[in-house]
Amino acid sequence: MKGIIASNTSWSIYNFRLNLIDHLNSKGIEISTITSDEEYSHKIPAKNFPFLPNSQSLNLLLILSSLMKTYFFLKRMNFDFFMTFTVRTSIEIAILNIFIRKPLFMTINGLGVLNKGENSFLGYLLRNMLRIIIPFAKVEKLFFQSDQDLEFFIKNKIIPSKINTLIVNGSGVDLNFFKPRMISSKKPMKFLHFSRLLKSKGVGLYLDLAKKFHKDRDLEFYLAGNFDKNDKDSFDPKLIEKYSREGIISYLGFINNIKDELEEIDCVIFMSTYPEGIPKNLIEACSLGKIIVTSKQSGCRLTVDNRQNGFSIEPSLEKLEEIVEVLKNMSEKDLNIMKRKSVKLAHEKFDINTINKIYSTEISKLTDDSN
Repeated sequence: MKGIIASNTSWSIYNFRLNLIDHLNSKGIEISTITSDEEYSHKIPAKNFPFLPNSQSLNLLLILSSLMKTYFFLKRMNFDFFMTFTVRTSIEIAILNIFIRKPLFMTINGLGVLNKGENSFLGYLLRNMLRIIIPFAKVEKLFFQSDQDLEFFIKNKIIPSKINTLIVNGSGVDLNFFKPRMISSKKPMKFLHFSRLLKSKGVGLYLDLAKKFHKDRDLEFYLAGNFDKNDKDSFDPKLIEKYSREGIISYLGFINNIKDELEEIDCVIFMSTYPEGIPKNLIEACSLGKIIVTSKQSGCRLTVDNRQNGFSIEPSLEKLEEIVEVLKNMSEKDLNIMKRKSVKLAHEKFDINTINKIYSTEISKLTDDSN
């Protein structure tokens, strides 16, 4: 059996789906990828075809040209199914699949622009596109990362009742790789925010928090991530450079493999207001035994058993200050208990082997149905 994983950004396949590709290959399922032509498209250890438009491209002529090239390529290609994991790629592949007619396994890894408020024209447009396309796109299974996201699709009548749906706990984490060396808590307590440096990811709130506790020598604040000049939501790099010069934060830059830096951290703060799936950064932090402080966004809060391994709160500086004060005054024993509960949660919910098995089991049903 042969399948294609499609994504407008090769970075997402490289960072989130390589383990899935290996797992499917081990089951005798040969995977190829279709991505945009980017740096990471050449690093994917599978046959990769860089035909899709870049995820940031809004040039309609370029998008249509890329989709036409992709369509004619796929018509000549011998394969059995598609997999998609982002809203934009899902829409593009679903449009093509109206004519190609291969089983499509579509994953909604967060609502993103679909749920940016009733006044968002782009959200309105994409919701209606999905509503029109999905019934005709031969969707074999539609995966969601939270019950709340599924409820959003049902409430907004984006999917017909006959569509098969399933909940998966994010993209998963390799528990053997993200394995804590040692659970300990020593002063100074170290905090980290790592993500794409966007306003909606809570970067500004994190900087305000770091500034508030700047003179407290028992606390250190670290920041890691990359700027996206093409995204209007991108945070101002000048302010981060200023805070770094003043010693308010330690800016680590973009780190492709955050594990070594994350090992030294006590608590990860991620106050996203973006309609997330289950954030990979929080899953990895759980697996390494870090205390989680995050927002009540549907995907974020699934990484927290509230007041057990962390805190899920409304994004405000006042509430964050309260949480930091609570953590600062906790005993080393109690902090270590919270960290161990993060590891326990990761093992119970986010084991990548369990999640990969869900996908391979659904794909194997194609063979069963054909017999």
